[in-house]
Amino acid sequence: ERLSAPLHLPLLCAAAVDPAGDPPFDLAAATTLLWTGLELSDDLTDGDLAPYFRALPEAETTFTAFALACVLPPALLAELSLPPEASLHRRPYGRAPRRGSAARRLCSLAPFDHRRVQRLTADFLLRAFAGQETDLRHVGRDDVTVPAVQEAVRGKNGAPSALFAALGAAAAGADDPVVAAYARYGEE
Repeated sequence: ERLSAPLHLPLLCAAAVDPAGDPPFDLAAATTLLWTGLELSDDLTDGDLAPYFRALPEAETTFTAFALACVLPPALLAELSLPPEASLHRRPYGRAPRRGSAARRLCSLAPFDHRRVQRLTADFLLRAFAGQETDLRHVGRDDVTVPAVQEAVRGKNGAPSALFAALGAAAAGADDPVVAAYARYGEE
């Protein structure tokens, strides 16, 4: 259940924008890694790690969370943004994505569009980290209001879900207003 949004939202939103397109499984992999890193970072910060991670040195857990949230997803997204001919040698068996697929569209993004994906990712991650920071400021306080908790949750959970939906729509070729609409959908 915890991996449902990062795995399914990009796939479902891409399919809604372009029902005939190939599912962007590589994008779903990147968003799942990102979410796993964010969740691990949250658990580490809140002190409620799963038993497996409690058995590891804190530095290893911190490094793992950082790699999953901040290093691997941008690397995967950058690979998706390369022109198809530039990424052929990095694909298994030298195959490019099928013509017309969401993966090919992501692979053939113009430099402006590549920056668009980076900007979307950075903007939503900043909102997620702000939500986490707000949540941490609430710990141990008895004067926290319901709207303040809702705002923290909207940042911590809503911003990543908005990102996953927006990236799925962008992968399917949606223009900015449609991407923004899918982001609002994901946030709710």
